[in-house]
Amino acid sequence: MICLLRVRRCHAASQDWALADGLLQESMRVFGYALERAPSDTRALGNAGNVLLAQGELKQLYLASLQSGPPPATEQERTIQRCVCIVVSVVRAWQR
Repeated sequence: MICLLRVRRCHAASQDWALADGLLQESMRVFGYALERAPSDTRALGNAGNVLLAQGELKQLYLASLQSGPPPATEQERTIQRCVCIVVSVVRAWQR
């Protein structure tokens, strides 16, 4: 849970998406390990769910920053933006 607070602070302070994502991935590894050792541990399961929720929120914030920012300046940026838009449309279709 402390890691989730760090992610929020990290994002609020600098919008360091990679650092925030790395912290969340590390949290998921820790809770995954805890669940392997004790699959009925409801606290570990709840915290793993919170990490997944935070990962989704982080991705939404990242997408919003991409969409509200300046247009892509390079071909690589255009490709990344297209890929992100495709992933978002697939996720939205899946959620329906």
